[in-house]
Amino acid sequence: MIPRHHLRLRHTIAAAVRSSSRSLSTARPQPPHQHQSSLQQPHQHPRRFSKWSPHSCSIATTTRPFPFNNDARASTAAQRVLLATSVLLVAVASQEDSLLVTTAVAECSPRSTKERNANLDYTTIDQEFIACEFHKMNALLEEIPEHQRNYDWSWRMASCKYNMSENDSTLQSPRKKELVEEGYQCILAALAENPNSNNVQRWYGILFNAHNTAIGRTEKIKHLLNVKKAWVRAVELNPNDASAYHLLGRWEQGLKDIDWFSRSVATRLFGALPDSSYEQAYAYYKSAENIRPGFWLNNKLKLAEICLNLGNKEEAKQHLMAATKIEAKTNEDKDSLKAVETLLKKHKWGEGNSRK
Repeated sequence: MIPRHHLRLRHTIAAAVRSSSRSLSTARPQPPHQHQSSLQQPHQHPRRFSKWSPHSCSIATTTRPFPFNNDARASTAAQRVLLATSVLLVAVASQEDSLLVTTAVAECSPRSTKERNANLDYTTIDQEFIACEFHKMNALLEEIPEHQRNYDWSWRMASCKYNMSENDSTLQSPRKKELVEEGYQCILAALAENPNSNNVQRWYGILFNAHNTAIGRTEKIKHLLNVKKAWVRAVELNPNDASAYHLLGRWEQGLKDIDWFSRSVATRLFGALPDSSYEQAYAYYKSAENIRPGFWLNNKLKLAEICLNLGNKEEAKQHLMAATKIEAKTNEDKDSLKAVETLLKKHKWGEGNSRK
């Protein structure tokens, strides 16, 4: 006769499997702002998992496709099923006392994503990002167990992959493209789990744009409006997201300064170019600067460029002079500093900072 606590565990396993099945059947579709027909579809790998019948001692096997983003709830439930099943078999075989079974039941108990990540502290990882130590950041993120990774982990890994591709001069072009694609898959997983995070939306816009750029210019232009929507959403979710404001400024300025070929492609795709203006670009850059003064060297450069386009030379000079006092850490920072020094020399506004 099977002890009562073993029967209890068996029913707990069955409940966990049902939870796993529901998670799989309700997996979220592809994230918003994407045209499914034009995007590369992620692979769907069929995985086999076991379903315990509470009315028998047999295990019925079924096959169901897991979505590429591997829904965290389903993954965790399946892991608990496997652990609890193993413990039950050991308990039955060795007639262990109820403490072992109680442990398995506790392991099978539902835990939310928030509870699973309650003890995760990303402070050190974020400090590595600020210091532009992206390989160290990647190593720290990889150390986090898979069952503890949620959207906060995914968007950070996406940002890490992107910055590694942008700042590691030792990497060849194919590897850089691989990193961008890996980051893109990470941010899709984050977006599927929590589309209401400003960090997720901001990095989704960045990686989506980089992903389309790698495909080709036409693909990039085709999704320009969707990229902007992601950054607008980031600002809606957090009005103090200075980086999102800066990115929106780049979008406006880039569209205004678009080259002839890109303009013809955009006209063919949209009938007319989306609305953009230097005034709106200035407003976005200025909002970013007001929120976090001097936070991004490129923001100072862009403000100066816009001011020159609008005929405000005095303000442009102020932004350029201020830019020379900001430390250049990334490759983009160094390129921006060179552009700042070039503009200062061109307008004879004094010597630029000679830092390299």
